[in-house]
Amino acid sequence: MSFPNYREFAYYAFGLKTGARSFLRNGFGAGFRATASSLLQPINSYTRFPEYYFLEEAVAGLVRDGHGRRLEVLDVGSPKLAAFFLASRYNLRLRATDISPLNVEPYELMWESIRRKARGVIEFETQDGRRLTYADGTFDLAYAMSVLEHIEGDGGDFAAVGEMLRVLKPGGRLILSVPFGPKYTGQNIPGVVHSVERVRASGLFFFQRIYDKRRIESNILDAARGGGEIQKIVTIFRRASPIASAVHKIRGLPESIVTALGFLNPVISRALNRHTEGLNDDFRSAYGPIHSFGDIFGDVVITIAKSPAGGLGAVRGAGG
Repeated sequence: MSFPNYREFAYYAFGLKTGARSFLRNGFGAGFRATASSLLQPINSYTRFPEYYFLEEAVAGLVRDGHGRRLEVLDVGSPKLAAFFLASRYNLRLRATDISPLNVEPYELMWESIRRKARGVIEFETQDGRRLTYADGTFDLAYAMSVLEHIEGDGGDFAAVGEMLRVLKPGGRLILSVPFGPKYTGQNIPGVVHSVERVRASGLFFFQRIYDKRRIESNILDAARGGGEIQKIVTIFRRASPIASAVHKIRGLPESIVTALGFLNPVISRALNRHTEGLNDDFRSAYGPIHSFGDIFGDVVITIAKSPAGGLGAVRGAGG
């Protein structure tokens, strides 16, 4: 078990600075909700910080191996602050994509406020991860941070993994993170469709899957067989503590209050987030079929290297 610093305050400070610069340049031109969130809750959950950390670790390694050349990177549907951070600090040409224009258009304006000082460049596009329009072998690295679980339909996540591997160059890296727990659950949410678009209907709509070991294997690892080799699997979990119990108990708070308390996310992350190597589900969890802010489950971060041909290869550190 490791107890690392997940660079919470570095990511939070970057997000806050980006939100402030965007507000000074654009006002509420990016939309009230996106602007308010960038100022009050730049990292939208305390659970996100380890995902940022392991994603940056993979990018930094590829940059070192690239000996100064500009890397081609694909973001499929991830929180756009991650793309901003990576392109600001590393020499990348990054395609920041999403299936919904609601997750693309506001961030184009935000990026303009910090673009001039960035080392890399970002191009924003609307793409369906299940049917990417890029040619085979286009990218050095592709990533999807907490995205696969939101792709609707049977086999949607499986198809997206195959597509991301297809557009990678041989030897390229694929970084995936998904929710993980001891039991598989498909969660619904009231009044939100496609995980982002709010509607007036009061019914429940599909929101996300929380994967278990069997679904990680069948929906994600099986999709990589024949085209990739697992480099690393990390399970992120929330340490049992009075703070974890308190977070779970405030699950009924309105979203506006949760957003206003976003400044606490780095502190909560430092207190609760831990990780182990491999695929391990021996940790406290509390979640059900209806999504709530107070749900407690883990995440899995998977690094896959695309191979020229054949075989998933040995899974290093994937104990269970």
